[in-house]
Amino acid sequence: MKTIYFIFSLLFASCAFAQVPSYQPDFDGDGNISSSDLLGFLGYFGGTFDASSISSGAGNFWENDLNLAEKTPVTHVLSSEDYTVPQGFTLYITQLYNVTGYVRIDGENVFYYYSGYFNGPALQQPIIAAEGQVISSTSTAAFNGYLAPNNEREAVTINIGSSDYTVPEGKALVITSLYSVTGFMRVNSINIHYYYSNYFNSNGLSNPYILSAGDVLSATSTCVVNGYLVDSEIETVTHNLSIEYTVPAGYRLVVNNLYNVTGFFRLNGQNLHYYYCSYFNGPTLGKPFMFEEGDVLSATSTAAFNGVLIPIE
Repeated sequence: MKTIYFIFSLLFASCAFAQVPSYQPDFDGDGNISSSDLLGFLGYFGGTFDASSISSGAGNFWENDLNLAEKTPVTHVLSSEDYTVPQGFTLYITQLYNVTGYVRIDGENVFYYYSGYFNGPALQQPIIAAEGQVISSTSTAAFNGYLAPNNEREAVTINIGSSDYTVPEGKALVITSLYSVTGFMRVNSINIHYYYSNYFNSNGLSNPYILSAGDVLSATSTCVVNGYLVDSEIETVTHNLSIEYTVPAGYRLVVNNLYNVTGFFRLNGQNLHYYYCSYFNGPTLGKPFMFEEGDVLSATSTAAFNGVLIPIE
């Protein structure tokens, strides 16, 4: 079984020979192939590799696995009528225009207040809806995005404020969008986010949360997660830094999200972050941290992190 790190290494090798994989390696679209792009490889984890999928030359974004020629752009005015995702497709909402009201998927709130309007924030990560799901709004709203043919990703919208959610066997959960009002979001009873997200002029997630099979999501207040399930045996970590964490031998650690309250977050005793992160009105982590085997993570106050362990080949 091939690991994410092997695929990551393969990408660098193929780039060196001016060859382009059949998928887009720059997952986050920032123009660089970096640790944050590891998040996009979950859909390939555990699969096989076909060398014929690599083409020589400069390559063409329109011909790879994020093939825009196979995607249908869609712009819809929700204040005119609801939108139902067509059969055989998944909807990715990448831009949202919203004024004061709620945007909903099958009646679950996923966004509230300004976006693309006045000083409201733009979406940081896509909102994803499965075939047959209904997108609606309670006020003036419109969205732009694209329809993609269904693949191994199963779009999910889960109200964890109503009941806990356990990631199914053999799956990984990638949370791209979080709607949160006042309370805590928890993974295995560990606080990992507090207060507003996609609610009342607050920013959404900069990086996805990634959870493994058996992880339990819960919340103390109104909280809806949106993203997708994918077949994967990826090894993730959500750790409360009231106890130090040492990166295991044979692994690197990519920290996607940090929850920090007032104190310092440290690597081997060196301060790396101070004060709010994913807490109250503090920002989420802009780009992931990446750490080597044996590195020791600690904190001087309440803190926790969510990340992925990458085997070293």
